[in-house]
Order: sequence, then structure tokens, then C-alpha cells
Amino acid sequence: MASMAAPSDHPAQPTTKRHQIVVACNKCRTRKVKCDGQRPTCAKCADRGIECVYAAEPDAPPIIALKRKHDALQRENTQVNQLLSHLKSVTHTDALKILDFFRDGQDVSSTIEFAQTLPAPGAPAEQLLSTFRDQNVSEGSLTSVPYGGFSSHASVALDLNGGRDRYDRITTHPRDPFSLNSGTTLPSMPALLAQDWNVTYVDDVGFRNIISSFFVWDHPSIHMFDEDDFLDGLIRLPSDTCSEVLVHAVLAYGSVNYAHVDRETAAAVLKAAWSEAERLWDSPIDKEHDLSSGAAAMMIWAMHTFNGADKLGMPYLLAMRHITTNMGLYDKGRCAEVYDPAQPRRTQARGVFAWGMHDWAVFAEVAFRADLGFKNEPPIQPPRVVNISDHEQWMPWPWPKQGRTVPALRYEVFAAQAGLATIFKKIVPLQRKYSSGPLTLEYLTASLDLYQQFKEEAPPYVFQVMCTYHFAIGELFRPFTMTSSHPTPHAAPLIRAKLPVEPCLSVTVDSALQARALQNRIAKLYSRDQFMNFFPFYALPVAFETLPSISSLSPTFSYHAASAFLDALRVLFHASKQLPVIQYAAMGIEQAASGMNIILPDEAKAMFQAFKRRVAEDDDRNRGKSNWVVVFNTASTNVQASRLDNLVRELNNLRLAT
Repeated sequence: MASMAAPSDHPAQPTTKRHQIVVACNKCRTRKVKCDGQRPTCAKCADRGIECVYAAEPDAPPIIALKRKHDALQRENTQVNQLLSHLKSVTHTDALKILDFFRDGQDVSSTIEFAQTLPAPGAPAEQLLSTFRDQNVSEGSLTSVPYGGFSSHASVALDLNGGRDRYDRITTHPRDPFSLNSGTTLPSMPALLAQDWNVTYVDDVGFRNIISSFFVWDHPSIHMFDEDDFLDGLIRLPSDTCSEVLVHAVLAYGSVNYAHVDRETAAAVLKAAWSEAERLWDSPIDKEHDLSSGAAAMMIWAMHTFNGADKLGMPYLLAMRHITTNMGLYDKGRCAEVYDPAQPRRTQARGVFAWGMHDWAVFAEVAFRADLGFKNEPPIQPPRVVNISDHEQWMPWPWPKQGRTVPALRYEVFAAQAGLATIFKKIVPLQRKYSSGPLTLEYLTASLDLYQQFKEEAPPYVFQVMCTYHFAIGELFRPFTMTSSHPTPHAAPLIRAKLPVEPCLSVTVDSALQARALQNRIAKLYSRDQFMNFFPFYALPVAFETLPSISSLSPTFSYHAASAFLDALRVLFHASKQLPVIQYAAMGIEQAASGMNIILPDEAKAMFQAFKRRVAEDDDRNRGKSNWVVVFNTASTNVQASRLDNLVRELNNLRLAT
């Protein structure tokens, strides 16, 4: 007989009905995570510090959500079919590249973008260099980065000749000269020969391609000389900025990035061109009043720096300063003579060189926490082609994957970088002045005044300037918001000093979040391809800043921080293949994690193991002879301990001379 359960003395509890969120925000819907539907900002977006946008009103009927889901699935299906079709049409090697990219955690849309950047089957290396110049970018991706960094009118800039002028000056593509913007370019050069410059270690095609790569990828972020004047000299027109030693230096510098196109050729050119540039430098060339010699000296110093041996390159930096002094480029009393209005081309070449060297020196002084002797600014304004003050017309220059800008915008960006450098150079003297004592209200007030100059005079409207801007803000307020044991912005230093927390902390936190977003963009687009030489440098502070929050066991854990940390580390890992100094600096991140008892993600551990293998196999005993401050701490007593050469000595299994 079946037993009967006794009735309960307590009435059954009513079942709580789960609240159904009809409308999720765009971010949560894209990432396929649960959204609480809170407005104006849901909990997920608030935690990640990103903008929360809803596509529908909260009282929208369910049919709207279903229709939106149907449309989204249709788009996703179309993208998947497009990707499969593309995989069938490319070579086996390119298909593997696309699959590797997708397996790295990229979504289908990003993978399609990456696949479209690959050259058509059989395309020569020269075409690979120019793959990105004709691509348009959707407004959505342009406006997704904070601070209005990408213009919603970028298509206007792209329509103006597509920004192709500089590339076509050094390639053999036939071109109708009347289709070019007046004053922006010369007709294409069909017969630029390596032997014209005593270059015997690479053929004519490689010669042109490496110079092309240099002006597409390297020069926009360094501006060591006036490229128009250099290119005139390259085809034997009158020029102050082209010489044999500079041509070899450009080939050496440009071959670093060219390794992503042709590794074998780049490695051979790097070794031969660098050796030839140094040999010519030691020959009886003009090292007193020659612009091209000064530019070559700066490039050789930069190569030593990227190689992790800036101490060996210091004589070249001092030689460059000697040349600029002799030429009177920073002497206000000689301004009319040096920058003669009657010679506009020479004046422009000298102006670009003077400001370019000034900007380089400023960033070197910050990186080395040292006075390199560049006290004065050029007595003229940075050169401009035309006056374009409407920032709506700017674009994320100089990203070749998204098209090239016209020269007017190029010079406007150059002027913005120069303006930023004039303020940036005040940070280290300010910190040195107050470094010996405790944090004071006077010090905080002076820092906030300098921040106001940054905010008003150097707005970060373009990508390169944005990276520098947020890096500068982080450095300015580092003594007030960060410590060596806790490199993420926090209020403790200000509270201990009994100073007001705001606006200092909010400004620093905001810049840290903006820097994370920028690095995310860099990692997404350039984790495998050529890169701007300065961008990996900006990834270092992002990695250090996010480090305390990457572990799920940490009380400050943040998914956003953990993701940004890996993004920054991927950029560093990719760049370190060509810039050895990066791998030494990046290993300091692992050392910091060990000291803070932070468990690194498996992907990070794998990258650090690869760094160590490279270092163990490296037989260059000059690497690590560097004054670069890679552990970002501004206390005067810790600067020496933070230099790269000291850090290298602390790392295990490094076969380096000390």
C-alpha cells in the first residue's frame, strides 16, 4: 500500500518569479552576459567603467527584443559565411594566420577585418606595405575611443587623395600627376636605385620597400627630420636633409618594422645598414653644421636605445646636441639668420628638425629621469602647411590600416605633439624640486596648474597625441596617487599627506582608464603586424597600473583591468621581437608580480617564459646597459634602483656584462 506523506504544518512558500530583463544594454548584449537593466548605467558597465547605451526603451514589448535578436543572428550568420568564404579563397599560409588570429580570442567581425588586411595571393611585399592605405573605417569604430580621439568625419580626410602622396613618391606605381593635391607630392619616382647611395646589401625593390615602411610606420611618431626635404634629396634634388649616412640610418631603423614583412631581408639589412651608418659617422663627414648628420646621430642613438644599450649610444646623442648648438637652432638671437623667411624650404627643414629633436629629448629625459641639456625650445612655431583648426576634420593618424592623412593634417599633428612636449618637459623638474620632502599642498597646487596647461593647450584629439597625453597625466600625478607597492591610482598617499583627494585622484583614474582603452585598440589592430615604435612604451605603464587587479583573489579584482593587462602584455610581446629592450622592461612586470604575491594568468606566464628563453639565447653582452627607468616610481631614492641595468642584474639567468 502506498504510503501517504503527512501534510506539512507550514503553508508552501510562494515561488519567487525571476525578473526577466526585456532590454539589455548594447555592451552586455554584445558580450552575451547578464545585464541587470539598470539605467542610465547597468552594473556590468559601471564595474568596467565604460559607457552604457540602450538600443530600446525599458517598456519596449518583447516582440521588439525578438526582432532585434533575429536581426543580430542574421548579421552574425552573414559574417560567419563571409569568413568561411574568405578562408576558402586564400592561401594555406594565410588561412592559418586567420585561424590563429581567431583562436586568440578575437570575434568574427575582428577576424574578418584582419583577413581583409592580408594581401591577395601572389602580392609582392611592396603591395603588403600599402594594403592598409585604401581602407575606410566605420564611424562606429572611430568614435568608440574616449576623448573624441577618432573623428566622425574621418571619411572626409580619407577622400582627400587617400593620403597616398608620400607612399607614391618612393614606389613605381604609375600615377597621373594631375590627380594629386597641389603642393603635396612629386610625381612617382620610377628609378630610385640603391646603388645611387652606395647601398650594396639590398636590391632596389627592398631598398624602396624599407624606405616606404619607414615613412608609413616609423617616421610619423618620431619626426627626426623633414620627410619632404629628405625625399627631394633622395632623387638628387637640392636638400639639406639627405646624405649617405642618413640613408643608411633610415634603412637600419626602418628594417626593424620591415621584419614583419620580410624577416630574412630585414635582419640582413639591419646588421649591414647599422654597421655602414656607424662607419660613415666615423669618417670625415660634417659633424658641425649638417642637418642630415644630426638626424643620423639621433637615429643611431635611438637604435642603441631600442637594442637595450642606450649608454653606448649616448655619444651620438651628445653629437646631435652639438650640431644643433652650432647651427643656432635654439638660439633666439640668431633666429632671423637661421630661419630666413627668404628661404622657406630650408627654414621648414630646420624647423621640423629642431622641433623633432626637442620632442625626442623631452621624452628621453622623462624615460631616463635625467637632464640631457636641451633647455631651450626652437624660437619659431612648429611648421604648418595650412591652418586647420577644426578638430572635427582630424582622424586617427597615423594608422595606415585606416588610411593616410593629407599633409595639412600631418603638420597639424606635428604641431600638437610639439605643444605637448613643451608642457611635458616641465614634469621632471617639478618632481625633482619636491622629491626630497613629503607631499605638500604647494606641490599639489603646482601639479594641478601644470595639468590645467595640459588640458587647455595640448588636447588629445588624435591617437598618437592621446597616448602621450594620458601617459603624461599619469606621470604628473604619480607621486600623489601611486606607490611602488601599489601602482594603481588610489587615495592613500593624498590622505596620509592630509591633502584633498579631488580632483587629483579622479583625473588620474580617468587617464588610466583612457590609456587602457587605447591599448585595447592597439592590441586589437596591431598584435601581429607592424607597429608604431612608441606605442609599446605606452603599454608598460598600463601593465604596471593594472597588475594589482588582475587576480580573482585580489580585493581590487576587475575584469576590465585583467583584460587590459593582457592586452598591454600582448603588445609588448609582439614588439619585443624587434625591439629587444622591451623584453627586459617587460620582465620587470613579472618581478613586480612576484613581489606583490600576484598570480599571473597562464597566457602571461607563457609570454614571460618566452622572454626568458630569448634572453638566455641572446649572446649580445651589451644588452641591458641602459639608464631607462622602467619601474615607474618618481621618488628620488628609488630612481637609480628602477633603471633597466639594475633591474637586469636582479633577474635570474641573464648572461649580461655589468
